Amino acid sequence: MSYFIYLAQFNLYLLLFFFLYQLLFRKDTFFVFHRWFLLGGIACSALLPFLRLAGPVFPDSPAAAPVRMIASFTTATLPLAAHPVPAAQPAFNPFSLLVLFYLAGVLVSGALLLYKVCRTFRMIHSHPRERGEICIHVFTGKGSAVFSFWRYLFAPADVSPLVSAHEAVHIRQRHSLDNLLLELVKTACWFNPVVYLYQRALRLVHEYTADETVTRAYSKQAYAHLLAAQSFDLPVALLHTFSSPSQLKNRLIMLQKTKSGKTARRKYALSLPLFALLLGISASAFALRDNMQHSLEALKGGRTAGILISGKVADDEGNALAGVTVMILGDTRGTVTAKNGTFTLPDVSENSLLRFTRVGYAGQTLAVKGHTHLTVMLNRQAVDVSNVVVVGYAAPDTAQSQEAAPAKHPANGVFTFVEQMPQFPGGKGEMMKYLRDHIRYPQAARKAHISGNVLVSFIVGADGSISNIGTHNAPLGGGLEEEAIRVVQEMPHWKPGRQNGTAVSVEYHMPIRFVLQ
Repeated sequence: MSYFIYLAQFNLYLLLFFFLYQLLFRKDTFFVFHRWFLLGGIACSALLPFLRLAGPVFPDSPAAAPVRMIASFTTATLPLAAHPVPAAQPAFNPFSLLVLFYLAGVLVSGALLLYKVCRTFRMIHSHPRERGEICIHVFTGKGSAVFSFWRYLFAPADVSPLVSAHEAVHIRQRHSLDNLLLELVKTACWFNPVVYLYQRALRLVHEYTADETVTRAYSKQAYAHLLAAQSFDLPVALLHTFSSPSQLKNRLIMLQKTKSGKTARRKYALSLPLFALLLGISASAFALRDNMQHSLEALKGGRTAGILISGKVADDEGNALAGVTVMILGDTRGTVTAKNGTFTLPDVSENSLLRFTRVGYAGQTLAVKGHTHLTVMLNRQAVDVSNVVVVGYAAPDTAQSQEAAPAKHPANGVFTFVEQMPQFPGGKGEMMKYLRDHIRYPQAARKAHISGNVLVSFIVGADGSISNIGTHNAPLGGGLEEEAIRVVQEMPHWKPGRQNGTAVSVEYHMPIRFVLQ
């Protein structure tokens, strides 16, 4: 799973938990439950992205293995003018800039957290200490703020028993662990304002809990007067201070609030199962969608089990042809011939038509007519500029033929074969004209007499934009790769490809042949 997809899901779930807390529970007096609800929200937000409550799974046929289909334009040999052009600069990737910006924020947030921890321990070791039954008392200067961290109580020697009892609650209930957890979440999610509101809500629950515990043994009125009189600034965000101005009003109101009754308890009982159900449905959305799409495609096809087709493709001299695209017309399935020219297609209807295509050869269409083995010969054909076709092909890695499988939604959101391919503005003819007008033979390659084919790959986004441009063949040098990338990089927006009527991102491979004349 991509880290950034996980991060987005984590923040979304955290927002849902915080929204539910603010909507239903914030004004109640069940403070212990509030603390565990907020902490549980963090834990659930971290785990739910890994949860997949899928419905029935549709296993693929054991004879059918997926095949990587690459949508490609087969371009012609173009007479290229020998004009020198400067080397192309690498394509700008906005996502990389966002990643760097995010990582910079993480480093800054992490540095701040480290500073807070170091400052806290420096305060511990720079003042006299005395170990008590509940805590370790760190004696600060007279009139200093009273606060706690872990087992340490930072307070003057003459601290009020009320204040000391309040901080003792924080120490006994390990509220510092909650603060550290929220600081770590803030480091990873520094960009999300909800995380800061979440931390503020949890710290306020800590104070409510301590206030409630202390006022069981002391007068609420006396405690409220003391709380208002000792309003200090918070020294370090990791610490619990007895009285913070930003929390004072809420704490005074909550002190006088009547304890929530049975009606509030029913609200908790009814809301949590409902919210858990919503989260479960959300977590299983992708798996359910894939299964529904599989079912719809099966119903739409309305096919019965077909036959297994195998065969071999050779040229007009009897040599085996590898890399020949074999497509079932009217279907999204296909395969490619292996190094020895063989192929296999499972579950093919007896009335299907098969289309055989390869760059530099005349294509053929054959009717299956119940045959289970086909021998196909393709004749060589000179490539004509005016005859540009869109084909799907894949380069097999082994001598075994790859078998067909239905097109599926890729995990990274980028398709390699779709029902309706992306198209250059104005069609293939306009694309060829664009290439003729914009490609220039690099001067370095011209001087070194370098020529050959450059295989350029790029992604046509759902909005028609061109991105992720690169080359995949062995480098020819002389600036040929840079020139091919430059021309593709400067292309206008394409008409995006479509799968099931929705615009999607599609990967393209475009071979461009450089020939010196």
